Amino acid sequence: MRKHLTYGTLICSMLAALAAAGPAAADVTVEGTGEPAYTNSTNNTQWIHWQRPEGADAYRLHARYYRNNVQVSEVTWPVSEGTGTAWLDWNGVATLEHGSQYGICVTGEYSLPNDSMYFPDGSNSCTNGANTGKRTYTTIDRSKPSASVALAGGADFTKQGTIPLSIGFQDDVAGPNPANFVCVAAGPGPCTGHQQMASCSVPGGPGKSTTFSCDADASQLPDGPVTVCAIAADAAVPNNPSSANQTGNASQANLSNSQCDTVLLDRQGPSLALNVSKTVVQTGEQVSLSADATDSVSGVDTSASSWDFGDGKPATPGASVSRSFDQPGTYVVTFHAKDKAGNESSAQKTITVEAPASGGTAPAAGGTPPTGGGTPPAGSGALPGVQIGALRVSVPKSVRIGRAKQIVLGAHTEQAGVLTLRLVRGKKVYSRLTVGLSPGDTKQRLRLPKGLKAGTYAVKITFKPAGASWSTAGTKKVVLRKG
Repeated sequence: MRKHLTYGTLICSMLAALAAAGPAAADVTVEGTGEPAYTNSTNNTQWIHWQRPEGADAYRLHARYYRNNVQVSEVTWPVSEGTGTAWLDWNGVATLEHGSQYGICVTGEYSLPNDSMYFPDGSNSCTNGANTGKRTYTTIDRSKPSASVALAGGADFTKQGTIPLSIGFQDDVAGPNPANFVCVAAGPGPCTGHQQMASCSVPGGPGKSTTFSCDADASQLPDGPVTVCAIAADAAVPNNPSSANQTGNASQANLSNSQCDTVLLDRQGPSLALNVSKTVVQTGEQVSLSADATDSVSGVDTSASSWDFGDGKPATPGASVSRSFDQPGTYVVTFHAKDKAGNESSAQKTITVEAPASGGTAPAAGGTPPTGGGTPPAGSGALPGVQIGALRVSVPKSVRIGRAKQIVLGAHTEQAGVLTLRLVRGKKVYSRLTVGLSPGDTKQRLRLPKGLKAGTYAVKITFKPAGASWSTAGTKKVVLRKG
């Protein structure tokens, strides 16, 4: 039975026979690095490598040119060498336009002896590039990106030598390189000598509009104006017409204009001077205080000034105040101030509050002062009381050091806290006792060291109520007599 062959079947059979009889296929490959994603040159050169198949009668290269993935031209030319590298560009083909994508795909083609037909020797250079990760197209970007700079979140002042820096980036085609060139200098004017900073070259997100966040180091600069300027680079690099290496660096990209921001660096708190009308007053007597605060860099934040009088009452705002005290004792008055950068300073004055000469302030318990919880040692004399804020301490007038090994004191408080007793003479401390007190009466014993000489000493008393940041203090004399 005769088999009927159609025309299509006949052609396929002939092609298969030619392929079997022809030379082995060999792709045209991408030479060098391949194309950058974006190019800022007026032309674009692509490099390929070819190898003429053995046994071919004739060999040629067939190039197709694409703009935005649409073929715009094609050209063929014969190749006689066995192997080699060739380059192609767009001269005489098309003018490269900003924002458009351009690519060239090259196929090797051979013919058989006594045959005018040409057959591809394998896949083209674009397929080879896709398989090897080498790009065969590029987008033209010749426009500058735009940049913006913000220091310390846009604040006018900062107290940190390491200043947060934000660089905004926008580009119509390529997006960031990413790379930013930064300079930091003292003074209000623009700085020069930009250097690429790796820490400031990591974009916060993808896309053609993004932000870089990093820190500018001004720690070695003096307090005062600090200026930071930045130049941003996009991803477009120049075409290389003389080499198959088509990579470029950030300095060759499209660069933005330098943009700057200035912030006032202030790391020192205000200078303070306190004035007080009296340092020794009686209970209920008014005392006037004022503060002179100056700051030559950022200025004083007048809304942040306050006085802590050390008596447990809320702080009083303002630079000038008048105040009285309810209880006798020694009070450390503290003035707090801040500058506009947030640096804080404080200064103190000590005010002694005495009971009125008519008899003083009544004990905190509202009754007779405690006597220390027991009968005083023989020869110790009476136990006069001293009021220290909410605490009343009974101290003997005299003690015979030959017979007594300790001074017995009575303490009464309505408020828990820490009591500290010190036996001093001049600047020397001979004995010390610190004890926690609960509300009520207690007896405390202050040890008398051996070899103590007779004379007049002082018992210094400090009481810090529980949970308080302040304390009250007082002093009572005691005479030590030889037994």
